[in-house]
Amino acid sequence: MASDSALFIGWRLPVVGREADALEMFGSFVGYLGKQQATGTVDSFEPCLLSPHGGDLDGFIIVRGDRAKLSALRYSDEFEELVSKCLLSVDGFGVVDAYIGDGVGVQLQRYAKNVRR
Repeated sequence: MASDSALFIGWRLPVVGREADALEMFGSFVGYLGKQQATGTVDSFEPCLLSPHGGDLDGFIIVRGDRAKLSALRYSDEFEELVSKCLLSVDGFGVVDAYIGDGVGVQLQRYAKNVRR
């Protein structure tokens, strides 16, 4: 079954002077997500680094999976510990629920139903 939910984990540049810590945290986060994929907690994940573009987003990871499993993951002690460490090393670090696949259509239908005509 295709995922209709995701987590969007985004960040700006590393905090000046903490670049090595930020790189280490990136590796830790990717390793953690790999373990979560191996156990079936997440369906898949994809890290993305952006080329310079004048904006404030430097990269992100999209984590695909079942909404309930992603919610449990997001609020687990281990995930929140990783997030806490990232906040010390990376500017603009954040985690946001996202809709993908069929979830996009569901959200657009919901929006269209409520748009004033």
